[in-house]
Amino acid sequence: MAATAPMYGNIHDPIIEIDTWQRVQDKLKASKVRNANGTNFCNPSLLAGLIKNSKGHPLTPSHANKHGKRYRYYITKVNDPSSLEERYPAEQIENAVINELLHLLNDDLPTSQLSMSGFEGNREDIINKLRKGSPSQKRVQLQKLTHSIILSEKEMTLKINIEKDKDEETEDKLLKISVPIKFKKGLRGKKLIIPSGRLLLQKPDQKLISLIAKAHLYVKDFQSGKYKSITELATKHKINKSDFGKQIRLAYLAPDIIISILEGRQPSTLNATYLRKLKNLPAVWAEQRQLLHFT
Repeated sequence: MAATAPMYGNIHDPIIEIDTWQRVQDKLKASKVRNANGTNFCNPSLLAGLIKNSKGHPLTPSHANKHGKRYRYYITKVNDPSSLEERYPAEQIENAVINELLHLLNDDLPTSQLSMSGFEGNREDIINKLRKGSPSQKRVQLQKLTHSIILSEKEMTLKINIEKDKDEETEDKLLKISVPIKFKKGLRGKKLIIPSGRLLLQKPDQKLISLIAKAHLYVKDFQSGKYKSITELATKHKINKSDFGKQIRLAYLAPDIIISILEGRQPSTLNATYLRKLKNLPAVWAEQRQLLHFT
């Protein structure tokens, strides 16, 4: 073994060479950074360590598996048997937070302030990572940009870092954004609804888009004069007459609702199953927006 700098005042010979020891330390340090950023996890919880409820209690990541599918949540740890666990859908909250940051980067934060803020790096690069990056890339950006997130039943409050120096964080160095939200209770927990319909991060729902496209096709077929009645047209498409009547109404959705669906901006509770089962779709567009949570 090559001679190396002895430890403890030359009392003992070194067990390993100093170069080997240093390489191990470097790897341990790099692994610690990856664990902190979540870069070595397939589905990291993007807001871990940032999100709290209105009482200031941390919401911690949790998940459940059902029929081979993994559902992620943020929950409160309940020590008091008389208290109920709060559980919120992780992906929808993460998308809502990223959406607000994208609005800030795209519209609200001047370039002069951006260069002095916690939004370090190229604006387009940050936007691209938030929109299309891997989960670990999104997590890194969120942890850099976000100081904290407070979740209540009626609003989500984001505190954004607008100073590079995080060692001296004070309220005047944080940009506060309040987003009105609503929750609809579902079978697997609460579902998040953004009343403004501003969600940008969902992938376009192809089943939902297909359902609306078929509705327009049905209307076109009926207007062609080839079919004597709705019953005959429903038979042609092999659909129950009652279900056919519900589906064909979707051709008369408000244009802005259809555009939002095509772009993936619909509220998270709006899907093909919901529209198929919808008994009464208002003819008035304003009432449609209200019913489908676009206002």
